[in-house]
Amino acid sequence: MAFNIADTLRVILSHIAASGHVSSSSLGEPVGPPGGDKLHGAVYMRSTGVSSLYVDGGTRENHVAVMRLYRPVLRQPQAESELELALAASELLEDLVEDYTLGSNIREIDIAGGQGGGSLTTDWGHVEIGGVMYRVVDITVPIVVDDSATAAA
Repeated sequence: MAFNIADTLRVILSHIAASGHVSSSSLGEPVGPPGGDKLHGAVYMRSTGVSSLYVDGGTRENHVAVMRLYRPVLRQPQAESELELALAASELLEDLVEDYTLGSNIREIDIAGGQGGGSLTTDWGHVEIGGVMYRVVDITVPIVVDDSATAAA
């Protein structure tokens, strides 16, 4: 069974790029230091699965994407940088909750996790890219998608 994962990724990337919360964005994790000292956003897929298969061949799937926000750790003042990252994450979460269909085959963002893909969450940490340490926020976005999977004969 093939999934149209690319469509889900494009929709989420378009959402983060159009949000105004990041100065640059990429599909997949950057291989070099992103965005100078500006806030950068990346989108990548964590998992996919079919939760329902209908008699007519249609499907309902759970796609879990991650929106990761990057901010260089050495950017000063550090407290201001942390607050800027928190504000961007909070506003992106609010945007997702308010616009939870996002278009395409996306039925909804599974905000509370009742559809089997986990809930809308954030995880904070650090990651090094090209010798530069970044403070990151991972926004896990569980998405319910209709009819993106196709059965191969």
